[in-house]
Amino acid sequence: MTDAPAGTERPLTGPLAGKVALVTGGSRGLGRSMVLAFADAGADVIIASRKLETCQAVAAEVEAKGRRALAVACHVGHWDEIDELVEKAYAAFGRVDVLVNNAGMSPLYPDLGSVSEELWDKVVGVNLKGPFRLTALVGTRMADGPYGGSIINVSSTGSLRPAPDMLPYDAAKAGLNTLTEGFAKAFGPSVRVNCIMAGPFLTDIAEGSWGPAAREHRRFVLYIRRHPARRRRYPMSDKKDTADFWFDPLCPWAWITSRWMLQVERVRDINIEWHVMSLALLNEGRDELSDEYKARLALAKGPVRVCIAAEQMKGSDILGPLYTALGNRIHLEKRGLDDGGGELIVAEALAELGLPASLAEAATSDEFDVALAASHHAGMDPVGDDVGTPVIHYNGTAIFGPVVTPAPKGEAAGLLWDGVLLCTATDGFFELKRTRDRRPSFD
Repeated sequence: MTDAPAGTERPLTGPLAGKVALVTGGSRGLGRSMVLAFADAGADVIIASRKLETCQAVAAEVEAKGRRALAVACHVGHWDEIDELVEKAYAAFGRVDVLVNNAGMSPLYPDLGSVSEELWDKVVGVNLKGPFRLTALVGTRMADGPYGGSIINVSSTGSLRPAPDMLPYDAAKAGLNTLTEGFAKAFGPSVRVNCIMAGPFLTDIAEGSWGPAAREHRRFVLYIRRHPARRRRYPMSDKKDTADFWFDPLCPWAWITSRWMLQVERVRDINIEWHVMSLALLNEGRDELSDEYKARLALAKGPVRVCIAAEQMKGSDILGPLYTALGNRIHLEKRGLDDGGGELIVAEALAELGLPASLAEAATSDEFDVALAASHHAGMDPVGDDVGTPVIHYNGTAIFGPVVTPAPKGEAAGLLWDGVLLCTATDGFFELKRTRDRRPSFD
């Protein structure tokens, strides 16, 4: 351990100022992210992992933030090394306020019959035996001392829904859940013992061990196997994927799917980009359509022209709000486009968003038809000629759908999105379909 470099010392501020945190598996991945977060919150940090040099590298990052750090090489599957870790921690800082049992391992194996006793013992040692010993030692000192403390065990969603290809790991994490409850009873109320059941997430460890294609496929397969209840995360990053959505304001099914996508955006790390397609262009030249539907399509071209004109003036960010303003009136208020209704709807939507009323003139002009056609074909050509809207592009794949009613909300919306991604990540997957037996519901 070294003192913070001269000139970098920060005053004891932050929610964890004056506290000391010990993080196992703290040199990489989730552990490193937590170490740096503790330092940002004002805590001094003990970084424990098997390789001293990687711990020292993270310790240097902590010290650069003006906090003190101690790097300790420790294999948590070996109790003698755990005992030494605890002695070094208390000798250096005199206290541990937060213990995070984060170290873990989950080696691969071809089948369950191939799991050796050595592999089993290693997995249980790191994921269960080590946390027991470290919690017993540190928790006792916390409970007997004047400060109390907090112990956090990093478990896994696999402890509740185990997968055959990770069964030793999942079993060990189930045991860690039990230890969490038992230690909470033993050391409470002055010591809080809690458990985080994490799902899969991308870290520097995953980036290194998963190839680009395997990583993309694995994260969705792993999600379904393990059923995490939270969004996918990229620690220490604000990275988001983009879903491109093509709409015509007239289509009720696209409207419902778009409201679902807005829910997905809340519970998954994605960003929606909105684009315009045209049902009138899609159905151009189709003589089999009824006269009534052809009349509706003729009226529908006005709002999409206005959307394109607004995009040309204000940029693509205006499309989402404008689509919502138009769709609320067309679908929720059930107002038609005929007998001047379309002009009134457009005028009200433009006024709601503070857009120039003159944009309404685009509805009856062909000035923006080239741009409209370009937007339409950019969305529709990759998905094929025998579909309509909604159309979504994601990670290089263009799909029609999903067609759903009513729009799922909250985590239900996220789970449907995960299923869509799992299906479309399968090479050669084309279609799931059944006959619709209900009308659109906008609830």
